[in-house]
Amino acid sequence: MFYLLSESDIRMEINKLQKTKNKRKKALEPKTKRSDDVYTMFIKELASNQSDLLPAKALLAVKEKFPLENFPLRPCDKTIKSKFSNYKRSVKQKSNVLK
Repeated sequence: MFYLLSESDIRMEINKLQKTKNKRKKALEPKTKRSDDVYTMFIKELASNQSDLLPAKALLAVKEKFPLENFPLRPCDKTIKSKFSNYKRSVKQKSNVLK
């Protein structure tokens, strides 16, 4: 005689397998410190020095400083504008806390 597993038993087993797979994958990945690249450092500097700048103008500044021909790994336009907006917001929040 044999025993058929229920749907929930099967899902539990699948979850266990996925967890062990993820643990192994994480153990094999080297732990490196993530540092900011030149683009991110420039965007942070722009946001802190010119917090009234609009994201579109910041994008133009990044494109001017890092032309795509010379910097093929430059992030896409949407990423640049998004990063600038986030850093600009954090600079404003920090300045509001200090007041």
